[in-house]
Amino acid sequence: EQININVLANDNLAIGRVEYLIDNSAFVTSTVAPYNERWEIEMRDLNSAAGGTPWPAFESDDPEVQPGTVATFPDGFQAIVTNGGVYFEGHVIKVIGYDAAGNRAESDEVRVYVRHKKK
Repeated sequence: EQININVLANDNLAIGRVEYLIDNSAFVTSTVAPYNERWEIEMRDLNSAAGGTPWPAFESDDPEVQPGTVATFPDGFQAIVTNGGVYFEGHVIKVIGYDAAGNRAESDEVRVYVRHKKK
């Protein structure tokens, strides 16, 4: 499984590079437009949210997406177990763009939820 991350970066002169971060850790840097990268999802497979706090869920047509418990880690990673026993992982995606002069701009963080595949 993968998530495609597409970045629209522009500058009045030139873009130097774009860094892609997952859970506050850099996973790739791109120096050539278009700034599109693919993140191959690697599940941490904790299958537990022990010691976590209530999680309200999110709107979904899937009846198994329901409230539960979330454990949030310092890097932004989340382990979520719904009241129905379904395991999700939450990840934070962010990019940092640098222009040719070294100035930087950060994107807003985007949280994505990945559902654990039943085996």
